[in-house]
Amino acid sequence: MAAYLLIDRIFNTLNISTLNLEVNKLNINAYNFDKHFGFKAYNEFEERNNYYYQMTMNKEYWNNNKSNGFKGVIGRRIKKIEYKFT
Repeated sequence: MAAYLLIDRIFNTLNISTLNLEVNKLNINAYNFDKHFGFKAYNEFEERNNYYYQMTMNKEYWNNNKSNGFKGVIGRRIKKIEYKFT
């Protein structure tokens, strides 16, 4: 739930239009987690014998898809709880 809240806050409260990240290619769980949230790999690179994916997602994609599938389940649950950023 924290990832959903953070992504939504970045796009809709901070008004950032694009979110980029890097994930180690060996960390399949992190890569799949990011894909489930809507990030798309757009590049691969090597640094100090480690290999990474560069991934991106934009605000328009997030807002159009945050109610679908996995993200929709989380979004509906979040609406039922009280939270705040401090």
